[in-house]
Formats: sequence, C-alpha cells, structure tokens
Amino acid sequence: MKRRIVFLMLVGLFTMLFISACSDGNLIAAQDKNLQLELVFSRSVYSSNEPIECKAILSYIGAEDSFDFYSGKPIVMFSIGGSQFFNGKTDLLQKGLYSFTIQKDAPLEYPFSKYKGTHLNTDKDAIDFWNKFLAKDELLLEPGDYKIFAQVSYALTPGDTSSTITVSKTITVK
Repeated sequence: MKRRIVFLMLVGLFTMLFISACSDGNLIAAQDKNLQLELVFSRSVYSSNEPIECKAILSYIGAEDSFDFYSGKPIVMFSIGGSQFFNGKTDLLQKGLYSFTIQKDAPLEYPFSKYKGTHLNTDKDAIDFWNKFLAKDELLLEPGDYKIFAQVSYALTPGDTSSTITVSKTITVK
C-alpha cells in the first residue's frame, strides 16, 4: 500500500513538473502524424554573459515500433532571428539525403548547435561577425530579443515531397 501511495505521489509530482514546464513557455512542441519536435529552454530570459541552454527533442509518435525516413544532416536544424546578421528561418539548411530510423520509445535529443548556413556572404562585417560567433560552441548573444528556431524536414522515400515541422520561441537577453 505504501509503495502505491509513493508511486502515485511521484506520478503527480512529475505531472506537475511537466505541466509547469509547458505552461511557462520553456517547452514548445509541434507535430505531424509521424514525428513530434520539441524545443526546450532552461528559461526565457538570459544575461548577455551566460550561455543559452537550448535543445530539441525529436520523437516518433506513430503506431509502429519504429519509423524509417529520409532527411538531411543535421536532422534537426537550428537558426536564430532578431539581429542584423541572424536571418531566422532562411538560415535553416540541410545537406544531403540520408536514411534514418527512430524507435517509438527512444526520443532523440539534439543540443543547440551552430553551423554555416546561408548567412555567410561577402560583406566584411557579416564575415567578421560569423567567424567570431562560430568560434565558440556556446550560444552567447548580445542584449536583445531573439527568435530561436528548430526544424526537421523529412520524406518517406528519397523521391517524396518532404514534410517539415518547425518550432520557435522568442527569448530575451539582458
């Protein structure tokens, strides 16, 4: 009897924590009939000298035990909007087409990662900015409001039209 009460209390606690994470906006999710993409932050407001903690979680939500699909690399792409050099969704870029399998009860986590997208051009100021920004793995931003995007595009076969799931959240850096 005590085990059952403890178990129910733990389930209640985890449920409250999950609802709390969703209700304060630190977890944003979108899905289609096959996949769910979540964007998770430690909070919504950061100081300019601290790394922004962010990750995406990709889960298969269909009826089978696993899901086979084709996608580029990286599977989950990240981008930022909100300043002169961040182009938001236009910086989302996948390369190649590869086969992947995701298991029903094994979500894949992707920490925020920087990569060269469409943002590198011939403008000297842009080149200087991006070389400095990409030199560190940590996500550090100047004060301002930024929209962080995570996106997955996939197809069921190499010739199919791709499906895209995008999530985003605006954060503030003080």
